[in-house]
Amino acid sequence: MLEAWEPIRIFFAHNSVWIALLSVFLCFVLKDKKALRYSLLVAIFYIVGTFSSDFVRSIDEHQVIRYVYWALNDILFMGIVAYWAVKDKMYMWQSILAQLVVLPAPILQLFRLTDYHLMDLSYSTYLYATIIPITNMVTLCLAFAPIIMFWKLHDISDDMEKAGASR
Repeated sequence: MLEAWEPIRIFFAHNSVWIALLSVFLCFVLKDKKALRYSLLVAIFYIVGTFSSDFVRSIDEHQVIRYVYWALNDILFMGIVAYWAVKDKMYMWQSILAQLVVLPAPILQLFRLTDYHLMDLSYSTYLYATIIPITNMVTLCLAFAPIIMFWKLHDISDDMEKAGASR
């Protein structure tokens, strides 16, 4: 990853759970159930990932299980998001964006497994170090997208009211 992005990556790596919980709180305050559901899912996956990461690494001597575990974790996340969108329990646009953002992660996890650990090659080293953190950051940022849209739409409606009152 570029050196300029390293502080951002470290910030997200250390604070991702708290950032996800902030999005949960904001969605709860705004009473946006669809956005809240996605934010809760992201927060749960970050919490589970944070607490299971050391355990998975400790039982994975040959560095095989971790990539399968993380790939399955990403696929499960995508499946939940897709199901909720179909059942109208989250925004369709948010579901599609989340799935598009997360899609490279399980593919890259399995590519990393075969490339680096089963074939002793290193083609995936730079891709893995770049794409996985970006995927994680964008997935987390998508939890804030409905909040930003709410405030933007709120500002637009205020402007329209002011324009209507000035006539």
